[in-house]
Amino acid sequence: MVDTAPVVFGSAFLVNTRSPDAIIYNDQSVLEMFHISGAFRVMHTVPGCDITEFMSRAHYRQFRETMISMVLSTDLKVHFEHLSRLKTRVATDAYASADRKDVLLLLGQALHTSDISNPTKSNPLMMAWTQRVMAEFWLQGDRERSLGMPISAYMDRRHPAVSQCQMGFINVIVKPLFVEWRKLLGGIVQPAIDCLASSLQMWEMEGNARAVGWEGLGATCAESPSVQLRHTLSIR
Repeated sequence: MVDTAPVVFGSAFLVNTRSPDAIIYNDQSVLEMFHISGAFRVMHTVPGCDITEFMSRAHYRQFRETMISMVLSTDLKVHFEHLSRLKTRVATDAYASADRKDVLLLLGQALHTSDISNPTKSNPLMMAWTQRVMAEFWLQGDRERSLGMPISAYMDRRHPAVSQCQMGFINVIVKPLFVEWRKLLGGIVQPAIDCLASSLQMWEMEGNARAVGWEGLGATCAESPSVQLRHTLSIR
């Protein structure tokens, strides 16, 4: 049976609270490990879901290796390590004749880039997704408070700092990665970078004004004793 949980807690929270999944995956990329493992479990146990059914053994091994590598690349803990590797490969024109490791790195970075691309969208879409992300952050902060744990950065709804969170996210995480894609792929990436500049300018000029009232998102749900706060999906 698969239940949809109300909150997605970060891997660090799961590790710090000794979550069963953190124990299963030895504190390593807990959410990413959980999702890729769950995906393959569904493929191999649910009738009609095995897209690998007609693959040869060699093709299946390559497919599985690729999927695992790509999903693990979405873990922000490896962001700077992988970005550094990407910069080196782009600077040396390594992708002119890429080997298997280069392909895996590039595919992983493509998925990771998509995963963090919220600030590169048009303003209405960017705001909608930012609101969802911050609501999720604050729900985790609520849980941390209830457990007497230190509240993670930007996750305290009592002290909302949406603009600071988003500006840091853009400047430190998102923009440097899109700059490398611009070098690799050329002008096709420029519209995304333009949207990044627009998003950054909006947060710099308007500060937290755009997010006034957001701190109330999900508060009733999080504080209700009838709601069991669990991360992502729980497969029983």
